[in-house]
Amino acid sequence: MRSRPSLISRRIAFDVSINVRNIMAAQTYPVLLRCTVCNTEHTKYASLVPQGAGQGARVSSSVSIACGTCGSVMSAVAEPPRTEYARCTAAEDGKGCWAHVAPDARSATGFHVSTISAANCVVVEVPKLELDVVTGQNVLFRDVPLEENSWTGSFRDNPCAMIDSCDILAREAAEGPT
Repeated sequence: MRSRPSLISRRIAFDVSINVRNIMAAQTYPVLLRCTVCNTEHTKYASLVPQGAGQGARVSSSVSIACGTCGSVMSAVAEPPRTEYARCTAAEDGKGCWAHVAPDARSATGFHVSTISAANCVVVEVPKLELDVVTGQNVLFRDVPLEENSWTGSFRDNPCAMIDSCDILAREAAEGPT
């Protein structure tokens, strides 16, 4: 007899330094899921990148797999936060640009990157890969690597972006839209 799906919503957040205004996922991430029936772990890829156009753009990425051990069907849906297509002062190449930013990205524990709703599985791990960072001066840095848990970027003579440490936290998401 198969168990009933248990819906678990997790919010993945980043803790970063105060002088970064916004942070967004920059690519597709391998997400580690654990089957709630037999505790077997599986790696699946889920996109946390907002790709829509215009204000309020939101894209969800869903994965569904059958557990190879017990046959239970697991599913997870990753939804990035709503974004606005906003003008940035400049990008790291010195040119003005437009970029998706999430005006409500800041949360109590860091920057909200995605909400993942799961059935018959729990999110075990989302690795630190690359992010798009918007600084307090509205300068956009693309594909910021965080494998070393820190990063410093400079724009012309102004070192305007720094991440002292980065921890990915999975915590219970608030009720309602994110």
